Order: sequence, then C-alpha cells, then structure tokens
Amino acid sequence: MVGREERLKTAEQALEALRTALAVQRPGELERDATLRRLAFAAEPAWRAAQACLRAVEGVDVASPKAAVRACVETGRLTPEPRCDNEDLAGIILERARDHERTLSTWLGSLR
Repeated sequence: MVGREERLKTAEQALEALRTALAVQRPGELERDATLRRLAFAAEPAWRAAQACLRAVEGVDVASPKAAVRACVETGRLTPEPRCDNEDLAGIILERARDHERTLSTWLGSLR
C-alpha cells in the first residue's frame, strides 16, 4: 500500500505541473489541451492523497473522490467555497450551460 507521504508528494508534483501550464500567458490550442490534461492528472493524486490522509490521521476510510471531499469538509480539512449570488455571474454560467446543452444534444443525436 502506498503511504500518506508518498501520496502527498505525488499530488504536490502534479499540482506544480498544473501551475506551470497555467502560467503560460497566451496559450494556444496545444497549451490549452495540455493544461486540461494536467488538471485531470492533478485531480486523481489529490483525492488519493486525501484518502490516505483521512485513513491515517482521522481513521476515516473513503472510496471515491466525492466521499473524500465530503470527509475533508466534515473533518475541517477543507472549507467549501461559498455559493455565488451574483446575478451577472449566474447569467454567464447559464449561457455556458446552454452551450453545453447544444453540444450534448448534437453529440447524442449523432449516436442514434
């Protein structure tokens, strides 16, 4: 079994790689895609590190990223971000949701 310190080190390395990608000033398509990959690669070791820490320090076993986040909030290791009440931001998010809906509709239609 991989230990807590090793999990934390791996997660910190992945986070640093993500930070490097995010530092690119005007990313082109390749840099954007690389940044998204690094985000995905950073998420996995982060939740695995949380899993190991929760088990070792809190005596809590979790089996999924969602359970790890919940347990970290419950144990005070993570503070959830407050929900935004800003109407302008809500409108922007809604427009993005509409764009995603159109994309999903096209995608699912092509699968029929």
